[in-house]
Amino acid sequence: MEADATGLGCPVEWHGGFCATVDDLRRHAGYRAPEFAELGVSLARDGRLDPAMIGDASRSGRYDQQALKRVWHYVARFGSRETRNARAGFLRVRFRAP
Repeated sequence: MEADATGLGCPVEWHGGFCATVDDLRRHAGYRAPEFAELGVSLARDGRLDPAMIGDASRSGRYDQQALKRVWHYVARFGSRETRNARAGFLRVRFRAP
């Protein structure tokens, strides 16, 4: 993917992704509402929550999409550097204009 992106002639950078811990979610439960933080806790695996897990929940059809969007807000806002890249293959290529 990186080789293909480099061929486009624009700079390529790696983004470490987003990942939040269960502690992050609980510590900031009031950010959107405690029920969304607890939904995130219920979706977490091994004490961590990332976008792939939220996507899995969305595709399952068992959760309200707006609730999952609010859970995503927690991950994007409060995910810490220490938890990024916790899952193998979590890096994404991000394109930006030169």
